[in-house]
Amino acid sequence: MANIYYEMNDHINVVGELEKVLQVDPDCHQANNFLGYFFVEKGEKLEEALSLIEKALSVEPENGAYLDSLGWAYYKLAAEDDSEKIILALQKLIEASKYAEDSEIVGHIGDVYYCLGFWEEAQKQWERALGLWEKVTRETSPHLIHETARELKAKKTVQNKLEKLQYLKMVENSMKRLKSGEKVVSSNIQRK
Repeated sequence: MANIYYEMNDHINVVGELEKVLQVDPDCHQANNFLGYFFVEKGEKLEEALSLIEKALSVEPENGAYLDSLGWAYYKLAAEDDSEKIILALQKLIEASKYAEDSEIVGHIGDVYYCLGFWEEAQKQWERALGLWEKVTRETSPHLIHETARELKAKKTVQNKLEKLQYLKMVENSMKRLKSGEKVVSSNIQRK
């Protein structure tokens, strides 16, 4: 039920359903990870989220989805100047990608690289994430393809990040050219 509510963007019932599961079985690793990741996604109860995710990982330490959740939680918990926690997040996300080739994990890796200022690597990861989405679409029979609103939004977000990065690179390149004294505006542009 939590998955259905999640697809419907009914956040209150997602939490309610997962909490019911955890009342019955506090060690249910799937529910612990789902609720923890949900909180991370929403930027809520991050310390509790971390605890839930760690509990899930104690049962399945090599689960790529759970490692992704942990890495993403570390990233969300890190202050902008907390490079140690951001590096730890990147390590967990890269470890997650070894267990599961997933577009969301790869997209998260791109986000962390971007945060660290490694734009080229961020671009590679985001392009790889889009490629993984396309691969899944190509390899799935047309009548079985069902893209949720969440997946469509995630793909659009990655596409927007790539466009923003291209713009930033263009600005950075222009600044370098200005400092070197090179013309930035093409002489082919005619003034009116």
